[in-house]
Amino acid sequence: PDVQKKAQKSLDAVLEGGRLPDFIDLPDLLYLSAIINEVLRWHPVTPFANYHASTEDDVYQGYRIPKGAIMIPDTRAILHDERIFGPDTDKFVPERFLNADGSPRLDLLEVDLAFGFGKRYSFSSVMAKDTLWIMMASILTAYTIADPFDMDGNPSLLKVI
Repeated sequence: PDVQKKAQKSLDAVLEGGRLPDFIDLPDLLYLSAIINEVLRWHPVTPFANYHASTEDDVYQGYRIPKGAIMIPDTRAILHDERIFGPDTDKFVPERFLNADGSPRLDLLEVDLAFGFGKRYSFSSVMAKDTLWIMMASILTAYTIADPFDMDGNPSLLKVI
């Protein structure tokens, strides 16, 4: 709820006059970009990236990797590494992607593993992130996401027929 309120406050400040967001607003809505980066870090869509096969015998940090060995990168473990992302990596903290002055932390923006890496990095990641950004910006401009309530205003589980 606090993250949503903070995002909506920044949207309201940029989108004066009640207009909907556009990509021209992206540089002024860095907190929203931080939320998306945190969503992709916090719960990656594919916690284990595409497997890779070693093309030659290798030794990595004392471990022998024979040619043809299958390696499965643990993306979730990398994206929850406290040496990279700081403490409390199991908590949702979009601010970890921003400097104290609100500018983006460029060192963390380079750690974009949600769409793969190396030769198998998805070229469509830019389109996917832009789509997430415009959808999130539009939804938070028009709506507040909250738990459902019954007809009397009490919290209730949504009944689906």
